[in-house]
Amino acid sequence: YLGVQRYPEPLSGPDGRGPASGRTHLLLARYLAQKGAQQQSLLELRLAATYDPNLTTAVANTALAWTQRYEDLVRAVPEGELGVSALTLLTRATRDRPALRERLLAELAARDPKRLSSLYEWCEFFLQQLENPKAEYCGAERRDECLAQAERILKDVEKGAVKDQQAVLLRARLLVRQGEGARALALLGERCQTLPAAGRLRCLQQRLDLSFASGDTTDFLAAVKAFFADSCADTTQCAQSLE
Repeated sequence: YLGVQRYPEPLSGPDGRGPASGRTHLLLARYLAQKGAQQQSLLELRLAATYDPNLTTAVANTALAWTQRYEDLVRAVPEGELGVSALTLLTRATRDRPALRERLLAELAARDPKRLSSLYEWCEFFLQQLENPKAEYCGAERRDECLAQAERILKDVEKGAVKDQQAVLLRARLLVRQGEGARALALLGERCQTLPAAGRLRCLQQRLDLSFASGDTTDFLAAVKAFFADSCADTTQCAQSLE
């Protein structure tokens, strides 16, 4: 079977079996893994997802059950949009393994550099590591490196989405980690009101939280005023804000 020709068009019988059947490749991958042929089994996983996109979740879970090495995992990832889907699943399943997740997020961003959601998630990864005092991945030895990487990613985001809600919030959070809390507050004070309604309240909430943490009474009162002026434009929304 391993020497069978790869056909340009899917060729499978009415029972779903054949060289271009995703389930056939998935079964073959499992058989090869049992025989210790891991590298070939990972390639078969890639073919399984390529021929049957519905197997992408099964392929991602199976690959993670077999290996924790980045170089091995990417062998199971198909090309194109299918690969983006598989990598997204892998990044979500490795939240407790920051070193591996960082590399997978970088691969995801490289696969589709114009996909803002991938860049947002990559930048969010570094910010979460920097903001969590218990997280060791971006501890003292790697703090500057993590800050620099987050800065590079966010600059790429801002080239095409400087006014986007997520970009504004990420920039404010990064400024705080960089020791620029006053600049973060100024940014939110300037940008929040320019955002669409869906993102404006979240931005105002972040400004409120940040001003409270800063301990500056003037900033805090200004943030409270702006928050309630916006949220109380609607009676129901105002009541929810007061809860």
